[in-house]
Amino acid sequence: MIPGLALAFGVGLAALGIRHALPPSPYVSDVLVAIALGALILNTPLARLLRLPRPSENAATHAYAKGLTFTGKWVLRGAIVLMGLKVQTKFLGAGEVALILGVAAASIPSAFFVAHAMGTWLGLRRPLVDLVAGGTMICGASAIQAIAPVTGGERDDQGIAIATVFVFSVTALLAFRPIALYLEIDPSYAGLWAGLSVNDLSSAIAVGQQMGGAGDAGGVMAAASKSARVLLLAPTLVAFAVLRGHAAAGAEGDLRKRITSHLPGFLLGYLALAAARALGDRVFAGNSAWAAALDVNRTMVDVAMVSVSAAIGLHLELRGLLRAGVRALAVGGVTSVWMASVTLSMICAGARGSTYTVVLVGAGALAASYLLWRIEKGRALRKNGLRVGGNAEMIGTGQHHELRVR
Repeated sequence: MIPGLALAFGVGLAALGIRHALPPSPYVSDVLVAIALGALILNTPLARLLRLPRPSENAATHAYAKGLTFTGKWVLRGAIVLMGLKVQTKFLGAGEVALILGVAAASIPSAFFVAHAMGTWLGLRRPLVDLVAGGTMICGASAIQAIAPVTGGERDDQGIAIATVFVFSVTALLAFRPIALYLEIDPSYAGLWAGLSVNDLSSAIAVGQQMGGAGDAGGVMAAASKSARVLLLAPTLVAFAVLRGHAAAGAEGDLRKRITSHLPGFLLGYLALAAARALGDRVFAGNSAWAAALDVNRTMVDVAMVSVSAAIGLHLELRGLLRAGVRALAVGGVTSVWMASVTLSMICAGARGSTYTVVLVGAGALAASYLLWRIEKGRALRKNGLRVGGNAEMIGTGQHHELRVR
């Protein structure tokens, strides 16, 4: 794993140096520079110089593969665990926890309805729409791989869905921070927005890191809200198994194993360090050693996150971004925009302390998306019924025919 780890950490540290050498700008962050630098290496002759194959070349056994995979999974999870030590009691109170749960309860099912309304309208296969919806609702590629056996998604469907959600993870990395700055959203609430709407785990945390704030409030809140959202993969798998149980024979027997294997164990470490921070702030308040330990932890998280971001860039093959196809991208795009808009509206209302508006927006989003799905489903059924019924009931001879539509 050493070559891949060295490449990711080397690019990440270079990004830190470049960022500090550039003039200060609220629109340029360490994370963004790391992603751009990784993508630059992959999409230029530098890749050939380093003997770094592109993802489309299917060279999963190249020298960097294991290290980059380890960085994208385990270094990221380690960084999230260490973020627990950055949680201050002022960040997460009862109001913030209630807001996270309320936003997730409204945005996730409404995203499902919107995805299937769009998929039906565009004539996409239902298993593919299930995968795009699941990846957008929960946690990107991880959710897609977990859901596929339950919904009957084929290998090609998984590839298309993963490419689709990846496109909008990249879009979020570029767009969320300027939007948050334009709307003057507090960094902690901007971090909540990232954690509750960006699909991929690494991208959600990276977007939150860009939001900044005192004590890295954006990154901390993104980690907290995204971890809570990842936990919803278990009930989502159960729901898909109930809805699509007939689509994949034998998937039911494997369901419990799949749920267990996809539960985020790193969340326990995150919670343990968050509790340690709360206790340490009480017991060691004003202690220089405690302050130094927090500074070391902060540096470790920053280095880990720019390295994870570099690994994202080193997988960002520009030629392959549109591999998903126009219709799948349309479903993913509309669903992602819906998810981002609903969560942003509810979080902004929550930041103003307007609980009534939060509930109203969430309930309205659920009702509107469900109605849209029912209307589109009914239209498709009528269209198919006319087509099939007309062909089945055409009778008569010569110039005289009768069409009976059931």
